[in-house]
Amino acid sequence: MEVYFLELGIVLIVVSLVGIFFRSIRQPLILAYIFTGLILGPLFFKVIGNHELARTFSTMGITFLLFLVGLELDIRKLKEVRRASLIVSLSHFAIAGILGFVISILLNFPIIPSFYISLALVLSSTVIVVKLLSEKHDLNSLYGKISIGFLVIQDILAIVALIFLDALKNQTTITALPFLVIFIKAVVLISITFLVSTFILPRVFRYIAKHHELLFILSISWCFLFSILSYYLGLSIEIGAFLAGLSLAYLPYSFEIVARVRSLRDFFLIMFFVALGTQISFNLDHNLLPIIIFSIFVLLVQPIIVMAILGYLGYRKRTSFLAGISIAQVSEFSLVLLGTGLVLGHIGPEIVSIITIVGVITITISTYFITFADKLYNLLRKPLSIFERKEIIENYTPVELKIGDHIVLVGCHLMGSQIAETLSSLKKKFLVVDFDPDVICNLNNRKIPCIYGDIEDLDVIEKVELSKASMVISTVPNLRDNLLVIHRAKKLNPKIKVIVATDEVKEAFDLYKAGADYVILPYILGGEHSSLIIQKIEKGEGHLKSLRESHIKDLKRRVTLYSL
Repeated sequence: MEVYFLELGIVLIVVSLVGIFFRSIRQPLILAYIFTGLILGPLFFKVIGNHELARTFSTMGITFLLFLVGLELDIRKLKEVRRASLIVSLSHFAIAGILGFVISILLNFPIIPSFYISLALVLSSTVIVVKLLSEKHDLNSLYGKISIGFLVIQDILAIVALIFLDALKNQTTITALPFLVIFIKAVVLISITFLVSTFILPRVFRYIAKHHELLFILSISWCFLFSILSYYLGLSIEIGAFLAGLSLAYLPYSFEIVARVRSLRDFFLIMFFVALGTQISFNLDHNLLPIIIFSIFVLLVQPIIVMAILGYLGYRKRTSFLAGISIAQVSEFSLVLLGTGLVLGHIGPEIVSIITIVGVITITISTYFITFADKLYNLLRKPLSIFERKEIIENYTPVELKIGDHIVLVGCHLMGSQIAETLSSLKKKFLVVDFDPDVICNLNNRKIPCIYGDIEDLDVIEKVELSKASMVISTVPNLRDNLLVIHRAKKLNPKIKVIVATDEVKEAFDLYKAGADYVILPYILGGEHSSLIIQKIEKGEGHLKSLRESHIKDLKRRVTLYSL
């Protein structure tokens, strides 16, 4: 026990130090976790000697991950892209699966291992994509929604694959009966999920919702209960965890549960990536060629497949490119599937080792792909035109605007919606740039000139014609984006007025230094407004109840107008 405690303690200390170093040099933290596993594993310091403990932590990390995937799965949020996500996911799964299988056969792998390899390569990582898109604040963008919808469908396909692989356990010959039995068990488990989430869970969680610690413990217990039930039904524990999360997804307390469970999941996921790093081997011998080819397949071929499908469906090249490179990595589900295949005796440790190394390579490189996606797009913008049809379904300017002496408003959410109303009341010519499809749809309905896109996109810069604009207002509190806005606007039009926003006082000085004419700090403005309200109440000039009612009424109006 002391040995386990010491190993875990050393891992946490080292991963903290490596994480601080990677953050200081602006590198993704996921790479820090993998690097920690590499240096503490059998190749170097050999601190992590108990691989069984590492595997246990990895399994728990994936289990909690799938629990949260189910918990955060809200199909309603993906309604505007569900057709694209479904078509892209199924088409990609079929095309990439066949190509991966053929490549494996050509590399002299037997048929059954080739099936596992193709299945492992075709699945992309939900945890990597969601984490990185969240850090970039791109989850609500069109490409973000398509990517998440794509991954949700992939996760469902992976779970179906796991169910059928579970049917093969303890079977010496392949017959229809085991598949029928496992299908019935899966239906039973799904039915239990539906019945319990409809009739029992709402009452139970309503009763304990006020006790936050009890809410947390019950949620974790629910995850383990379903995982255990799934295990005894002959299914994998990951399936049980996913269904447990799904059963809680539509409860009004799901946000509270997610917030409390996320830290626990992050801890075990760190252990998962550390364990992944321990499996890296430089003694590749004859496996080097398959590793290189499979990595190229995941990093280049699969994104091209996605770009081609989205381009055919009528999406712009930028949307297709960003969605394509988002899925260029091996999934954590792939390792679960390979582990099942190893237990069944369908594949050997060599296959698991090859795909694990491919996973580390693709996760590492795709992290940079996603982080620097906009810069990559600007470099490849012209050749990417082959993936864009003439008839695109993403309209730039559905409502015509007479260009010249106009105002460009970047972002039309909370702050931007208020500015848009002010500009409308002043009868100013203005054009909105936003990458949230819901916002664009509402602006179109209200006949407000708007462009779907990101102000970083050179195509968007050309369309808004900053050289002829009188002012640009950016309500996006992102330092890098705002520095780009200032640089490009002033370069194209030295007389243009530039107003930007930030949440940090230090960043405000950087923005002023870069040439901003005014910097909005929402929290300071919010504090000033709150102070005025308090003064009115104290002087008897306003009643808190009437202020509350008018505020709620105004918020409802904004939700209706701007999909906030």
